[in-house]
Amino acid sequence: MPLVFPQTVLGILQKSPIQILRMYQSYEIPSNIRALDLSSIELFVFPSELLQLVHLRYLELRFRSGNPPESISNLRELQTLIMSSRMNMVVPKNMWKIINLRHLLIKSGENLVHLSDVEEEPILVENLLAMSLVSPTRPCQNILFSTRNLQELGLCGPLTTKTGDLKFPEQPLRKLKKKFKATRLSTSVIFPGSLKYLTISNTHLDWTEAWLFEMIPNLEVLKLIFHAFVGKDWETSPKAFPRLKFLRLYELDIVNWTVSRDHFPMIQGYRCTDAPFLMEILEDFGNICTLEWIELSGCSDAAISSARDIQKEQKRNGNDWLKILLNAGPTPTPT
Repeated sequence: MPLVFPQTVLGILQKSPIQILRMYQSYEIPSNIRALDLSSIELFVFPSELLQLVHLRYLELRFRSGNPPESISNLRELQTLIMSSRMNMVVPKNMWKIINLRHLLIKSGENLVHLSDVEEEPILVENLLAMSLVSPTRPCQNILFSTRNLQELGLCGPLTTKTGDLKFPEQPLRKLKKKFKATRLSTSVIFPGSLKYLTISNTHLDWTEAWLFEMIPNLEVLKLIFHAFVGKDWETSPKAFPRLKFLRLYELDIVNWTVSRDHFPMIQGYRCTDAPFLMEILEDFGNICTLEWIELSGCSDAAISSARDIQKEQKRNGNDWLKILLNAGPTPTPT
């Protein structure tokens, strides 16, 4: 478990981050510490004293503003770096010299990655398993093509820009999160066939763009959260989402959802939260033989009534295992 500092020391760093060295001494933090969580402290600058902890494998930081320095590459044993900031961050090019880095996670913002050495030494990022949230710029694409084992990626920014469309290399990418500023998607944007988990939020795409995601061959979990798509009507295509098992809709203004048993042939669970304008779930959706449960919370009375009708119809047909969960507890936070 990472070492987490108590609330009694927070004021010290908020007044003067350089006091972190005194805090190390007063708490007798060993120089060979491997995990450190400073996320409860809002830092104004990156504390240079951290660079003395060369055995760190896990580090979590929270900034008011600012970026990690190029000298962060001194932490050569670092495997997980988690950061958050009120401002967008810039990941320095020397970050990729941390050869053991496996997880680079920035919790918010449209963050830029810098690199100049990666193309010359692509082996430097071979250990990277997860990276988010980063802007899908050209340097980001170069990093993607310099990794062989990346499994999780979080993007914040447009996939289509003046310089062209983001290209995904052939690699075992399993999980993708896409946030903010999605312009109209180009048909040349091809998502990795290995993708199993996809979360889209605040992209304000039109529902007519959804077809680009429908044919991802191995997609199992799809979460559409907070204005991922805008508009009243979503009509899924025949043979859409061939392997999807779980679909979640959260805070969308959708009114009509046209769907049939042929569109989600392997769906097991459907959760719709805070979509107050959704009029109904079509009866044929309940005829999907793999469907195990439907959960509605914060939806219209008409949608709830249609879910009950689906359950009644299924029971008449001998299907007693379909569960309908309605307004179950407080509205959950999207995950």
